Amino acid sequence: GGIGFYSVRLKDSGIKVDLTATTRASLQRYTFPASDQARVMYPFLLPNEYALHVLKAVVRRIGANEIEGTIEMHLPDVAYNGNQRYNLYFISQFSRPFEALGGWENLAGADVRLKPRAYRPEAELQKDWQGPKVMTDVPAVNFSGDCGAFVTFKTTAGEQVAIRTGISLVSLEEARLNLEQ
Repeated sequence: GGIGFYSVRLKDSGIKVDLTATTRASLQRYTFPASDQARVMYPFLLPNEYALHVLKAVVRRIGANEIEGTIEMHLPDVAYNGNQRYNLYFISQFSRPFEALGGWENLAGADVRLKPRAYRPEAELQKDWQGPKVMTDVPAVNFSGDCGAFVTFKTTAGEQVAIRTGISLVSLEEARLNLEQ
């Protein structure tokens, strides 16, 4: 596909987000208010046309302004092919160093399912749900189920952070090539 552009101001946080993407790479720019904990989040269990499992998600800090990740996905009920497992590899480079890498895990385990067109697993909507396990300021996160990663920044009002991300279904090396092209 072609290149498009999307811009939005997030009402609750006041963050302005500008996005553009090609098939295997994206550019993002965030304009933050002043904060000691400005975050860019990477949720891995996303709404989908089919039921989705995140079997394993590993994200590592590999430099002052770079992360890499491998997300092992499972789509058990794909109508035309029955059962699909694949890895999504990504590299993200930030326009400036970030303070810390962190992550969260809700309902740990590979059998957490997000039903088609749902935004959260049903178990998270129950009254006895205890909330997520959160890790902050770690060199890597290794989770499964409803999980994700985030990076934090200290920002001044109006400060911008740009992010370049490349993805691949083949390898981290191919994700880097897609980022650089």
